[in-house]
Amino acid sequence: MNVAYPERDVYENFEPVEDAYFFKVGSKGLVSFYGRNYTIKKKLSAEEQNSLLTHPCFVRVAHQCYANKEKVSAIENQMLRFEDKESYPKTLNVAPWLQRYVKKQLSH
Repeated sequence: MNVAYPERDVYENFEPVEDAYFFKVGSKGLVSFYGRNYTIKKKLSAEEQNSLLTHPCFVRVAHQCYANKEKVSAIENQMLRFEDKESYPKTLNVAPWLQRYVKKQLSH
């Protein structure tokens, strides 16, 4: 018996903490979220941005770039690796001096 499970539409029901691998903050409240196989750009208010930047799941990995600690599968060769069973891995460069900080944050 085959059972089809309804897949959640990430574009309509986007949750940054659950869906995004990392995000970059742009000018005038524009935030770009990067996930498994998509990029979503959203304009956020100052309160929404501040809430996202201070969320415990996200760690700063570069200027205006924050990674989701729960989605990182490995840190190697100054890169964060995001991987799941359904898509190709995504990587994000991280400065050597920030790499130690990120590793420390991931261990907590």
